[in-house]
Amino acid sequence: MVTESYNFNHKIETEKEGTKKDESFKSKCQSIFNFIKILRVEPFMFLLLFQYSLKSLPTSQMLQDKICRQWYNQSKEYCHGLSKMHGGNGGDDDYKSKVLADAALFSNYYLIISIVPTILWSLFVG
Repeated sequence: MVTESYNFNHKIETEKEGTKKDESFKSKCQSIFNFIKILRVEPFMFLLLFQYSLKSLPTSQMLQDKICRQWYNQSKEYCHGLSKMHGGNGGDDDYKSKVLADAALFSNYYLIISIVPTILWSLFVG
């Protein structure tokens, strides 16, 4: 009989702790939601620009590697060491400036293609 009352009391205490945890979780979620409601544009713009900067470096590196490997048929080692080379000597084997120029041109085209629909959308919506 003593063990039954102990188990019963233990169950009640466990349920109370579970309820307290649920209430604390709900209050934390509510406070986070209230914080998000008072935010304005600045944090969202920060996150947007932060994700853009995280995306831009690997994308440009991949683009340079693809141009070097596929357009100019260079070896993997040559393209991998492209950032460490001192280009601009004007030799026949100087592909660094060509690769970087083509990558910059492609990036400009990408930027124009992505901005034009945004401008049109903002003119019609807003």
